[in-house]
Amino acid sequence: MRLTIFLVIPLLFLTSCHRGKHPKLRSEKGLKVRFEIKNFQEKMGDCDKQDGDCAQVDMVYPIVVEGVPEVQQAINDSIYGFLIQTLVFEGFKGKYSKENLKEAAQSFLNEWRTANDAEPDNSSNTGWEVSVTGR
Repeated sequence: MRLTIFLVIPLLFLTSCHRGKHPKLRSEKGLKVRFEIKNFQEKMGDCDKQDGDCAQVDMVYPIVVEGVPEVQQAINDSIYGFLIQTLVFEGFKGKYSKENLKEAAQSFLNEWRTANDAEPDNSSNTGWEVSVTGR
């Protein structure tokens, strides 16, 4: 009797799984995505000098440019989400997108300007930098 229970329960568990039946989870042969590397740079202040008083954002990151639209969107949203969260000091309210990456970078640069204007003699405000390299 116990042996039957130990055999039936795993068998029921395994047969209840529907592998490959869910359209979003199924695996298709030959399913591919193609990435491209993008560059994003923004600067404010005097960044040309070695110890210049400036803030800068320099990001190199991959973006999916070809593939199943849902997969492409999910991966790109995740990448933009990481990049935006790297730049913002407080909770970001908005969609993770290329346009909002520009907005987040501008917000970062404006925060530097505000801090620098409020305390120009504070050495921690002389240079802010965010550098991200993704592959």
